[in-house]
Amino acid sequence: METTLLILLFAFLFILAVEAFALWRLFSAQHRLHSQNQALLIALQEALNKRELAPQESPRPHPVTPQQKLFGRICALMQEQQSYTNSELRREELAQQLGTNYNLVAEAIRTCSDGQTLGEFLDDWRIRHAARLLGDTDDPISLIADSSGFSSRSHFNTLFREKYELTPSEYRKLIRQ
Repeated sequence: METTLLILLFAFLFILAVEAFALWRLFSAQHRLHSQNQALLIALQEALNKRELAPQESPRPHPVTPQQKLFGRICALMQEQQSYTNSELRREELAQQLGTNYNLVAEAIRTCSDGQTLGEFLDDWRIRHAARLLGDTDDPISLIADSSGFSSRSHFNTLFREKYELTPSEYRKLIRQ
């Protein structure tokens, strides 16, 4: 009788060990798949960001509105001078750099960037800049947030998580794998 109980106990423990191993393998595979999906999402977002920055070619020319021309100048200014990295940048200063007034700048941004406000537009440039720095440098995240134009680390973390669905440190770790 004791031998039968002992055999049943070992069989139960063996089955339990096999199930634990199977669950561990399933969890590991799921974790790898999640990491691969996150890396793919980041690569896709970066490709889309590059595509947004690249000049768009159209098969036939169409009329360009004054707002589109101004928006092109705004984007060129952001790209060339990285004005968004100045956390003290004010709307009047931006308009002055472009040789126009704030209302025209705000209207061009709102019209050409799916209704974004000037602040949202600048934050979008700042977040993309920070993402590039996270992948390219070993600078501390607080320094990257500051050099990208964010005056608040918590605001940076919140916006970064909204855009990439990762914290900056998770993004850095994932982008470097």
